[in-house]
Amino acid sequence: MIAVDEAVAKIQSLLQLTGPERVILVPATGSRSGFEMISDALAEKNIAFIEAPETLPLGEPKYREWAQHTIS
Repeated sequence: MIAVDEAVAKIQSLLQLTGPERVILVPATGSRSGFEMISDALAEKNIAFIEAPETLPLGEPKYREWAQHTIS
């Protein structure tokens, strides 16, 4: 899929530019549609990633709680 290839190319570019060790995939919706296509494409390119357990919450206090749970 063109959109997946473009997303992975953008992720690779940003990784090279900023230098993080891995990507955190966050489902944008509860349906997780497209999520597996991106994770499969990242794995195919040997790009390290972790999957967030749930969608990104709104508000800074909830975001901090989410980040601690996701990254730990």
